[in-house]
Amino acid sequence: MNDFFWLELTGICFVGAVSPGPSLALVVHNTVTKGKMAGLLTSLGHGFGIGIWAILTASGVTQLIVSRPGLLTLIQIMGGCLLVYIGGMTVFASGTRRLSAHTFQSPLKRFSFSGADEGFLISVLNPKIMIFFLAIFSQFVEPTFGWSEAVIMAIIAASVDAMWYSIVTLALTGTKVVNSLYNHEKTVQKIAGLILISVGIFILIIEISN
Repeated sequence: MNDFFWLELTGICFVGAVSPGPSLALVVHNTVTKGKMAGLLTSLGHGFGIGIWAILTASGVTQLIVSRPGLLTLIQIMGGCLLVYIGGMTVFASGTRRLSAHTFQSPLKRFSFSGADEGFLISVLNPKIMIFFLAIFSQFVEPTFGWSEAVIMAIIAASVDAMWYSIVTLALTGTKVVNSLYNHEKTVQKIAGLILISVGIFILIIEISN
């Protein structure tokens, strides 16, 4: 391995992080409805989940998932159900506004820690992310890799992901864009929820049809 290997790995992780999907919808939603800190915590939670996937892939654990179709299907169904659940609760949640953001009831309110848990669960159970690690990230894993390489790869993947979504959060809260989003909070909330629901239903339809 050389510097180019780590640079290429970082680039692939960045491409995976910036691709639009339910994770972005969740980060934007939490930032607009609960504020900058909630957006940052969601970003950190999401990055931590990405790190888990990275270390599982680098250590070969994901190969066990691939070799067990039933387990793979179960994870995908759980991910689809999670997206539908969070999306549904988001669509039907009452408006929050900045002045009353502390009263927002999280879709996972019994277990919630200001969005960090939602970010973590979305990253761990999102089939799109799982496919990325199984199909792309795994190509960087060599049979000779030990735990030190696995940990470094996980740190890179987690850091790139968390930093990207943190940048998104700070960009939203640091510009006039966020004021417009706040003024249309209910619309943003419903759009984010519908995106999550649509992706979740699509995943469930594919799994059921298979």
